[in-house]
Amino acid sequence: GGGGGNAESGEDGHYEIIGLKDGSYYVNAYHQSYTSFRQEQVEAPNPNFNITMRGKATIQGRVLEARSGQPIRTFSIMAMQGLVDRVDPGNFWGNNGQTFVDDQGKFEIQAEDGGATLYVQSQGYAPTTQKIPDAKEGQTKSGVEIRLEAGGVIEGTVTTKAGERVAGAKIFTGRPPQGDWEIKQRPAAATTDADGVFRLESLPAQEVRMFAIHEGYATASASATPSSSGAPATVQIVMG
Repeated sequence: GGGGGNAESGEDGHYEIIGLKDGSYYVNAYHQSYTSFRQEQVEAPNPNFNITMRGKATIQGRVLEARSGQPIRTFSIMAMQGLVDRVDPGNFWGNNGQTFVDDQGKFEIQAEDGGATLYVQSQGYAPTTQKIPDAKEGQTKSGVEIRLEAGGVIEGTVTTKAGERVAGAKIFTGRPPQGDWEIKQRPAAATTDADGVFRLESLPAQEVRMFAIHEGYATASASATPSSSGAPATVQIVMG
């Protein structure tokens, strides 16, 4: 189809999207209390396209330190639809999920029907994912334990090819920002100080891709792998 449109359903659930050209569209429907809906190849006009939204599952559990088994008091959880192996933080900026503060590390969160992945973060710890393949509409999955390892650290410097330190460079991890708008709106993982130095914390013990962006230079990138032992990994990013 050409273009698109949107609408919000009324109290009786009725909706109408107007101004569409004849053709084929995909339809997405979202509501915080229900599992997201998507269907492709929906023909317009279509005066009787009904959307049935499934309810969500409830997941209960605790977040613990991996080594000691002690509860982690403050953490955030983002519930994602489907079973996900790895999360790129660049794809979820501005959405850290739901924040929990509990002395026993307890949480209860709603997840989409049909299988879900919990992405768990806490300051000082490496983020992790927990797959919940049996998340079912209207059911409660209890007794879930999520254990967080201590987070790794990367310490780095940003320089020019001539060796001059670059202050005020924004450091992004994951995928690079797409365009000027995202560079301005997406929170940087770190910003270099007056000596061109930056520090990244709470990282997983796996390769981390970093991008340095400064309006006076071309974007530069580098990779480093934090150690699980706690010793910082070091990196230098050279901007052209």
